[in-house]
Amino acid sequence: MATIKSDKDIQEVSCPICNKMYQKTMIEEHANKCLFLNSSEDSKLKQNKVDQVTCKRNNSHLNNLSIQEKRPRISTSPSTSKTEKSPLAESSKKTQLKESKSIPLAERMRPLYLEEIIGQVQVFGPGSMLRSSIENKIIPNMILWGPPGCGKTSLANVIANICKEQNNLRFVKLSATMAGINDVKEVVKIAKNEAQFKRQTVLFMDEIHRFNKLQQDTFLPHVENGTIILIGATTENPSFSLNNALLSRCRVVVMEKLSADDVLKILKHALKKTGKAIIGNGKLDLEKTASADLPWCIVEEASLKWLAEICDGDARVALGALELALAARAPETARSEPAILRFEDIVDGIKRSHMVYDRKGEEHYNTVSAIHKSIRASDDNAALYWTTRALHGGEDPLYIARRLVRAACEDIGQ
Repeated sequence: MATIKSDKDIQEVSCPICNKMYQKTMIEEHANKCLFLNSSEDSKLKQNKVDQVTCKRNNSHLNNLSIQEKRPRISTSPSTSKTEKSPLAESSKKTQLKESKSIPLAERMRPLYLEEIIGQVQVFGPGSMLRSSIENKIIPNMILWGPPGCGKTSLANVIANICKEQNNLRFVKLSATMAGINDVKEVVKIAKNEAQFKRQTVLFMDEIHRFNKLQQDTFLPHVENGTIILIGATTENPSFSLNNALLSRCRVVVMEKLSADDVLKILKHALKKTGKAIIGNGKLDLEKTASADLPWCIVEEASLKWLAEICDGDARVALGALELALAARAPETARSEPAILRFEDIVDGIKRSHMVYDRKGEEHYNTVSAIHKSIRASDDNAALYWTTRALHGGEDPLYIARRLVRAACEDIGQ
């Protein structure tokens, strides 16, 4: 006898996963299959999406490029295939030129080699002990003592250039006007680390007399054990301004002020190196020089001699005055003929020289001693000169009067 299926058995139910209709008896088996199939498809879709995202990230720089940049450039004419200068390179060159123009002429004329140093033959001239030791790359501890503009910083610049060329030397420059004890300790700390790699540190301390006696004591142990090589520069007498213990460990190098001939050589060298002007006698040199080789300014030699004489042995003052005179003659527009810097123009512009004088320093005692020695030698012109120099330097007239009374009692009265 055949069995008749009831309506409950034939009733169809929709699948919650694929939304298809299945019988009640088959829905459980179908749901298991549907879950398995859909889970594998979802994993494939997720993997495809991840691959697409990574591909987009890797090729994101290509989307920023224009169509012309993606295509390879084809050079039609090989003769015109010259490298174009980038605007960044041109701007960097312009900034370097501006920076070089802003640097003073005295700083630009600093020598790099011993052969370029002018003057101070008695200190580091040919055959001197200091010159031979520096040429052999042996730099001693020393204190450079001399007036301003005599070449102390220039010698330090030469030593710095030697240290750049050597792998076992390192140069550090500090100024006592801006640096303190912490800066010196930091230099010593780095010097100890460099000493492990057999590199010596040369410390140049400008204006070392600005440090007091307690601050100067920080150099003593490190100079003694060879951690640093100390080079100090001072305009004051080291016997008064520096510790005796530091002086015993350093060699004092006395540098005299430059002569007028040495300053004249420095001025001529500066004009030759800058290439902006030539030395001549005004209009006489215009006929001898070709029109294409004419500079924008011609400097008379008499004006250079006057500058060398009134600067009082200070090369920095002479170079500064020359730079000021050339800047005043700089052409605003193109000229058919170069400008001429005459002797009268420099005399009117510079007026008078700067006198090195200090009321409590070394120059004070040197001037007073010169007055006494001139009176003792019966040289009236020299006595008047040194007395006038002291007055122009700002000395108290009452002090000079007391010294003259003292000289009258001790020298003339006898």
